[in-house]
Amino acid sequence: MTDLTHLFDDHKDTVYRFLRYQLQSHEDACDGVQEVFLRAWKAWNGYRREANPRTWLLSIARYYAIDVIRKRRRNAIDFVDHVPDQPSPDAPASYRLELEETLATLRPNYRQVFLLRCIEDLPIQEVARILGWTSARVQVTYFRAVRELRVLLADEDPGEDVNVR
Repeated sequence: MTDLTHLFDDHKDTVYRFLRYQLQSHEDACDGVQEVFLRAWKAWNGYRREANPRTWLLSIARYYAIDVIRKRRRNAIDFVDHVPDQPSPDAPASYRLELEETLATLRPNYRQVFLLRCIEDLPIQEVARILGWTSARVQVTYFRAVRELRVLLADEDPGEDVNVR
């Protein structure tokens, strides 16, 4: 246990700085320091002492940061769980035609996911089953499709903001 106490005392600031720059939040970095040393404590018996302890801890910190960033992305995608404004049947034909032309320029995967999620209004799990994908892949592809559509539609009419909720 003494080794772990010294390990914490010697490397807590290094781990904090690394996580602070990776996660860009003081609170997340402080939480991360605790989590990294908790993970180190759990893995202590498996630590072969071939690597420098700082390297080992920063490796644990790196994987922790990756986990946090992935979770943030998932939460951001869930937050943007959205159905964009769809053209109503009364919308001018030119608007519907522009949307169809823009959708046609998307990559096939982006177009499929966007159509199933937005036009067909299917839940992520159902889209995943239809495409034979994981829910995570559907979420990421949908997020990218929406981002690309925003760019494409903004280029065509810079004064108009694409509204995706």
